[in-house]
Parts: sequence; C-alpha cells; structure tokens
Amino acid sequence: MKSTMFFHRMDLERVINRASKTYNNNLLVFHRLERGEDQVKVPLLYVSFWV
Repeated sequence: MKSTMFFHRMDLERVINRASKTYNNNLLVFHRLERGEDQVKVPLLYVSFWV
C-alpha cells in the first residue's frame, strides 16, 4: 500500500477535487488520517460515490 503525505492543505484539496477517481479502471479510495491514526489499520472497505 502506497501512502502520500501532503505538506500543504491546498495541495491535498487540489488532488481530492481535481483528480480522477479511477486509475487503470480501478476505483481510488481516499481516507484523511486523523492525528495519531495508524494508516495500516484503516479499513478501506466502503466508498460513497454518485452513479
């Protein structure tokens, strides 16, 4: 699992708002980590999206 850290909130918002939600026909799932949250323990099981 690859994670990315953003140093500026503006960069994060740009990726979330402008980026494609798929890559190579696979759905991308984003989760904003809270302070102290372990990225390995985040269950990426559900995603909300418009059809």
